Amino acid sequence: MEKTISNAEALNHDAKGFNFAKLQAVLCMAASAAVSISLLVWACKSFL
Repeated sequence: MEKTISNAEALNHDAKGFNFAKLQAVLCMAASAAVSISLLVWACKSFL
């Protein structure tokens, strides 16, 4: 019984870590997209 509980806890911990990693990846992509968009806007404003 103890073994199954610790296994479930380990799986739960892994799932949390995976979700956090996914969240970080999404935030990273959003940040780079925002940077490229603002650079694009800045370039357009500079040339217009």
